[in-house]
Formats: sequence, C-alpha cells, structure tokens
Amino acid sequence: MTQRISQHPWPVHLSATVRAFLEQASTALGFEADLDSDEGVVRTVDRLGPAGEVARFTVRASTTPTVLHAGTKVNVIPSKAEALIDVRCPPGYEAELEATLKELVADDAASE
Repeated sequence: MTQRISQHPWPVHLSATVRAFLEQASTALGFEADLDSDEGVVRTVDRLGPAGEVARFTVRASTTPTVLHAGTKVNVIPSKAEALIDVRCPPGYEAELEATLKELVADDAASE
C-alpha cells in the first residue's frame, strides 16, 4: 500500500494563483508558458530556472510515507500496521486527492 501511494503519478493541478504566476513569470523571462498539458507545465517550470522552484511543488500533489508502526518483536508477525503519510496538496485539489487516496488504500485498510 505505501508503495502504491508514494509512487502514484499525481496529475498536474494548477490553481488560479499558480497559473497566473507561471504565465507572468514566463512572459517576464521572454517565453510563452505551455500550460495545456502536464508535460507542458513541467517544461514551463523547468524553463523558469530558479524562479520555477517556487512553483515546482505547487503544481501537483505529493504523498510520502514517513512513519510506519507495526510489531514489537522480530519473530512475531504483527496483526496490524499503521502508516503515516505526508500529503502535500495543491489548493482546490483536496476532494480529488482524498478520493484517489481511498482507491490506493487496500480494501482491508482504513484511512483517516
């Protein structure tokens, strides 16, 4: 489950603020932003160089398992395990992200 969550290819989601930043920053640097596809957004952010780093982590969600709790003995299989996931979500993408996370979590697991 944690591997599915950490390796999920989250799509680009541009809030109005991030879209405006990418358009204005690219214009200021002398090129037209390509914001019509995921690949175009990534290329635009890359072309912005250091200015693009501000937006790099705001254009798509990220989900990273950071804490795992399970058994207490090496020779006993634990009956349950808990994973804590660091979730970073672009503004306005919360409902879609939550729905996708529920799909990624196994049927016999619970999410909070």
